[in-house]
Amino acid sequence: MINTLKLIVLTGALALYFGSSGIAGEEEKAPDTTVKTAVTPQPAQAKPESTPEIESSENMIPLSERKDIILLSKFYRGMDDDDVPEGWDLDDKEKPIDISLVKEGEQFAVCFKSKASAFGLYNEQDFDIKDYPFLNWEWKVTKLPEGGNFLDEDKDDQAAQVYVSFGSLSFFNKPFVEAVGYYWSSTLPVGTEGECPTWSKSRAIVIETGKEKLGEWITEKRNVYKDYDRLFDDDDPSDVSALRLYTNSQHTKTGAEAFFRNIYFSKE
Repeated sequence: MINTLKLIVLTGALALYFGSSGIAGEEEKAPDTTVKTAVTPQPAQAKPESTPEIESSENMIPLSERKDIILLSKFYRGMDDDDVPEGWDLDDKEKPIDISLVKEGEQFAVCFKSKASAFGLYNEQDFDIKDYPFLNWEWKVTKLPEGGNFLDEDKDDQAAQVYVSFGSLSFFNKPFVEAVGYYWSSTLPVGTEGECPTWSKSRAIVIETGKEKLGEWITEKRNVYKDYDRLFDDDDPSDVSALRLYTNSQHTKTGAEAFFRNIYFSKE
């Protein structure tokens, strides 16, 4: 009896010593409440010498949402009932006329195809060029009229022309409307300036020429106010009345193809 009692006491003492909480074979382990997270070591990235400035369309405000510009090329609005882009009017000089809208990625552009013809579009405006002196646009030429040269009346053809008109477009004032034109010439060197042979009130500047950049989108920006001030003797231009886009190849009896997009006036 005493031996049995000693055995029981000894067993209890051993259980307490080793942390046992019950009968051998039925030990209850406290649940593990620790949250285990697998961590994969990542290699440390080397610090670049300089942070590159990456221009991403995701970080730019779309032109259609900007409040600080006068946007003209809202070609995403499609064509109207007259088969010209919404907000634009047709200037028909020599048929056939081939105007269409194309989309490249998220960009919409207007396309002119001339076959010994001459035509364009105009967008009426009414503002002081000193308030928005800069004209911005993109254009692409894929075909040039062979031998085009605006200094020769018999060869006065350009694949792409952009004009800013000054003065009322009313019937009685049309003879007095002035214009600054920007040309993509077939033959003349960049920087060539002169009076347009078909309109004495217009002055033209060649800013692109030849075939070297055919098929490329080229971004342009001109200070129209400064160009006007240099090309005309007037102290102050009238308000801007329109922006015009043209193509022509009727004088050389050849062909031309040009695209325009992202056209807007800006303060700087």
